[in-house]
Amino acid sequence: MQEKCQEAEVVVKIDEQNLTLVEIFNALGNEIRLEIVRMLIENDGLFCSDIVNKLHLSQPAVSHHLKELRRSKVVSYRKEGSLVFYEVNRDYLLSTLRRFISMLEGPEFSN
Repeated sequence: MQEKCQEAEVVVKIDEQNLTLVEIFNALGNEIRLEIVRMLIENDGLFCSDIVNKLHLSQPAVSHHLKELRRSKVVSYRKEGSLVFYEVNRDYLLSTLRRFISMLEGPEFSN
């Protein structure tokens, strides 16, 4: 006996705050990007060339990962001449993760 499994289209409506969580967790769900964030935290920021040298990856590969981290606002950057300096967007991450923690605690813990 064969059964056919029908695909169900799932539509999830997500608010902007939860979309932010999705973007952050997606960005940090890659081991290279998580390592970049760890390095940025430990060093209070780094130039792109320093990240390339520390990870022993190509510049285009590092740039791709940094682009994903910028898109999700996990990191911020500033140009210093021809160099680009990256740092973790601590306030943004802390506020977003606090919101996630309050979700975990549930309504019985919120004031």
